[in-house]
Amino acid sequence: MFKLDSSSQKPLYKQVVDETKKLITKGMLKENDKMPSIREFAKILNVNISTVQKAYQELEKEKIIVTIVGRGTFITENLDAIKPNYELIDTLLEELVREAKICGITKEDLIKKIDEVFMEK
Repeated sequence: MFKLDSSSQKPLYKQVVDETKKLITKGMLKENDKMPSIREFAKILNVNISTVQKAYQELEKEKIIVTIVGRGTFITENLDAIKPNYELIDTLLEELVREAKICGITKEDLIKKIDEVFMEK
């Protein structure tokens, strides 16, 4: 279910965070689904416990998961945190394009870079 790439420049904990979000947006993880314990998840992913711990901390900070002492870690009922904010994306894209133009980056080079980022794992 979770695909991590040890050769990626993206830290493993960030890959766990991103994969969790992706599985939620695809409907493969749903509100109130129970997540594995940190120890269990580290074993499943074949990573260090601290990697999963850091990913869970990030996901909790973003209010995507919640840990209930004695019960476990669950996908939150407040999934608005991972829904795309198109207004913010539009603003950031406009700023990016303006800055690229100022720096003399061509449209083709910018599109090439966007394609590279989309192809990252």
